[in-house]
Amino acid sequence: MRKRILLVEDEPGLRLTLSGRLASEGHLVEQAADGETGLRRASSEPFDLVVLDVMLPDRSGFDVCRDLRKGGIETPVLMLTARGQVEDRVLGLKLGADDYLVKPFAMSELLARVEARLRREPPPAREATEGYHFGEIDVDFRKAEVMRAALDLGADIVNDIGALQAPGALAAVAAHPRCGVCLMHMRGTPRSMQAEAVYDDVMTEISAFLAERIDAVQAAGIARERIVVDPGIGFGKTPAHNLEILARQQALLALGVPLLVGWSRKSTLARLAGLPAKAPAGRSPTEQARLEAASVVAAVLAVQRGARIVRVHDVAATVAGLAVWQASQRADNRADPSSDRASTP
Repeated sequence: MRKRILLVEDEPGLRLTLSGRLASEGHLVEQAADGETGLRRASSEPFDLVVLDVMLPDRSGFDVCRDLRKGGIETPVLMLTARGQVEDRVLGLKLGADDYLVKPFAMSELLARVEARLRREPPPAREATEGYHFGEIDVDFRKAEVMRAALDLGADIVNDIGALQAPGALAAVAAHPRCGVCLMHMRGTPRSMQAEAVYDDVMTEISAFLAERIDAVQAAGIARERIVVDPGIGFGKTPAHNLEILARQQALLALGVPLLVGWSRKSTLARLAGLPAKAPAGRSPTEQARLEAASVVAAVLAVQRGARIVRVHDVAATVAGLAVWQASQRADNRADPSSDRASTP
């Protein structure tokens, strides 16, 4: 399988040479010419390796590496630099680099180091990104102007991981009185959320946040019946937090609006299924099937605990799992007519 490499290098000639040689080895090579662009792309796109120069405009390679690790991004980093002093190499490694190569270097050594890094386990799949990427075009659906354009083109639902907190977002949705809105809880931003996954009581804090956002949305003129809430599985939560949300999910029903839950293919499920942390493209068919089975079980448990909507990848498998649960509920109700358990999600 071809590996995807991000090359962050500001010197055009070296960038062209390295890109060509890496591509000749069968890799897919993306480029960035400054630290800010490199950080953005490495934070929001799935790469198997980042080859990172230290002396970059806008943001140094040291800063990029530090911020990637602070944001929970574990993609391997190979640093390139003319700064070969022991102190510089130690600093780079302490900031999170996996390897450090001093310029000038032999191309054969660089390629050998790249291959050595790529032989290791792929980085963990990330739960979220800053937006969506279509070639060179980045689209961030949290921004009000993007929401407005999508609604003007006929979108029916705004599913916002920022819970309409962005400037102008409330007004953009309020101006389209027929669209639905999903308000999701997330601690921090997609870049920082895993570093900010600290709670005194995760369910109390999620409930309080969503209640405040429901009030804010209604105050902007958006009818309550248009609102759905999402606790944000994996968005600024540890595996323990995610499982606590599932166990105590029914507490969110007190908010009085429908509950949407998205467990499908989350890294917490991969861990519970005994699967190694990998990017989705790196999973074998057997691993994918195990993760899908775990996803179906999680969806059924979420519905059993009151979720009205589940976000899934494998629709047919999830429908089949819910059909079995519904049949079991109907059979229980027939056996015990006094039971008040719901037979439908």
